Amino acid sequence: MSRKTPLLFVVLIAAASLLLAACSGAASQQDEEIRVGVIMPLTGLAAAVGPEVQMGVEFAFEQVDNQIAGRDVVLIFEDETDDPTNAVARARKLVEEDGVDVILGPQLAHTAAAVSAYAAEAGVPHIGFGASDTPTSDHTFYPGSGRGDAYATGLFAYEDLEARTAAVLYQDYLFGQQSRDGFVAAFTDQGGEIISEQAVPFGTPDMAPFLEGIGDADVIAVLLLNPSDFAFVRQYREFGLDQPVLFISNAPQEAPLLAEMGDAVVGMYGSSWYSPLIESEANGEFVGAFSERYGRPPGMAVHVAYSAASFFIEAAQAANGDTSPEALTAALVGLDEVTNPAGTVSIGADRGATHDHYLFQGGKQGEFYVWEVAKKYEAVEPR
Repeated sequence: MSRKTPLLFVVLIAAASLLLAACSGAASQQDEEIRVGVIMPLTGLAAAVGPEVQMGVEFAFEQVDNQIAGRDVVLIFEDETDDPTNAVARARKLVEEDGVDVILGPQLAHTAAAVSAYAAEAGVPHIGFGASDTPTSDHTFYPGSGRGDAYATGLFAYEDLEARTAAVLYQDYLFGQQSRDGFVAAFTDQGGEIISEQAVPFGTPDMAPFLEGIGDADVIAVLLLNPSDFAFVRQYREFGLDQPVLFISNAPQEAPLLAEMGDAVVGMYGSSWYSPLIESEANGEFVGAFSERYGRPPGMAVHVAYSAASFFIEAAQAANGDTSPEALTAALVGLDEVTNPAGTVSIGADRGATHDHYLFQGGKQGEFYVWEVAKKYEAVEPR
């Protein structure tokens, strides 16, 4: 008998080994942790919402007992500050050192856009918290649109507030510029006129010079971040101005922030994707569970972070726990008419979300300052 191993036997052994390795790899993936990187503002100009973002993410994963398809979920938090370079460095660390399966965040549009560019390079799924309009990666998904959401506020100003002239104040960064563009487009499309438009630098603590430049407008439309938003609300009242104020998008509505603004915010109008006062079964359950857990109702930053985490959870469950970029991206694009506390959300092939959008008026209920729902725009699309 020949001492040489038959070629067919060698081929069969090799094929069996490859099959065994593949099955073992699939099984080991199911046993491995799912690692979720979260980039959020712990310091910098948006740090006030950092704790809200962290609560929203943690609360979403608590609802599934920090497990997806039998795999434990591990959350790794990093600080975006308000610097795109730092945000990308944090994303690179999460992917290349921590081996995360997905990046959630950052919060600010310009840092999210920078991380989107890195996601394109790395091929890692990325779900932003804030709204931006130009994802540069096939793996990036945004929960809203700066221009699209602000377009609804321009319609509201013209149709519901019956304004025919508007003054615009906006923080001079990507999301502020996008929001300005959306508001101005809608307002002028209806026949309105913009009589002043002022860009406010990041970190501006004194809004008096900008209030002096408003002019005699029917409505004041603003998109400002801390500390400019606090200064504007306080100084607007001090100046004795009485035109309606409309926060173009992402109205400051977290309970601690509204409490600091106090009575000055009552009567002003705001625009946002969410309010704890939205009347629906899904929101009632969400508010009840969150309030029991944290002792107060959720706000916008909590909801956006919760929604981003929920998008990932839904997609990973739909992919049966397969967290490869290809499987997750395909599952995210396939999310259609998902019900969340703010209404119905769908993610399209352009990786932007179509969602319900709300206009509010500031008020007070018991000890809490709140945004009371004034109008709902259904299925607002990215622009």
